[in-house]
Amino acid sequence: MWNGLIGLSRVYGAAHTTPNGEGAACWIAPAKTKMTLWKMIRTGLVLPRSILRLPKDARERFFSMMLFIDERHKRLMTEPHWYLWVLGVAPEARGRGIGRALLRPTLERADVEGVPCYLETQTAGNVAFYRKSGFDVIAEEREPVAELPLWFMVRRPGGS
Repeated sequence: MWNGLIGLSRVYGAAHTTPNGEGAACWIAPAKTKMTLWKMIRTGLVLPRSILRLPKDARERFFSMMLFIDERHKRLMTEPHWYLWVLGVAPEARGRGIGRALLRPTLERADVEGVPCYLETQTAGNVAFYRKSGFDVIAEEREPVAELPLWFMVRRPGGS
């Protein structure tokens, strides 16, 4: 799945990885943030195949949650923006600044371009992490499928 996410981001945005595979940041560029099944298939993202293997009720929950997140994304971010789709660092490599280093190139690019960056996250610890990179919470809701908390965050150009 990571190869597909990175491939999609390289075509439609930016992907930054560590040389040894400890972490990756996958971004979707302004004006390309609408994800479609065709974009996923075109770039080799295997997520659709893995979703189809889920039991029907799990697939329905997954698509309901994605629809909820996508609707909030469209409502909250009507202007062009960089969308941090995924940031991941291997558990054994956390706490060494890898995540922040993976964010830096696109945050700097967004500052030069004068556009905001946007993301969603599901943990309070991640909210604190992203705040250190200049993101602010613009909405907090519980998604309707599993009642999990979701924080929607934005970083305006020049955020610290």
